[in-house]
Amino acid sequence: MKIITYLVVSLLLFCCKTDNENKLEQCQLIIDIFDQSEIEDLTKVLDFFNKQISFQQKNEHTDVIESYQSFFKRMSEAAMTGNMDIDIPYQKQKEMYSQISENTFNQIWYFGDANRWREGVIFNMI
Repeated sequence: MKIITYLVVSLLLFCCKTDNENKLEQCQLIIDIFDQSEIEDLTKVLDFFNKQISFQQKNEHTDVIESYQSFFKRMSEAAMTGNMDIDIPYQKQKEMYSQISENTFNQIWYFGDANRWREGVIFNMI
């Protein structure tokens, strides 16, 4: 799930300027892939992660892009230890999941787990 989360957040950030002038519904890439109700759901997801990442990085009033840069730097460092805790409470994530349609959820999320094996990482899809 964490890899999917990074991909979705990266895709969403790709279409957003730091000054928030662009909305998801104005991004042609998003429009080409998702319908209007899915875009509304993605906006909820984006708002959730923006707030969580900004709060987590202790810089809620600074630029959201800087918050994500700090977050991904921390995740990159965590990857070296194998402890990839995104530090967003699962209960809060579940509350956010319940606010989006099941259809959208199934298109952007997949639950799985990862196990360390020798020098690499193998993903077990469940």
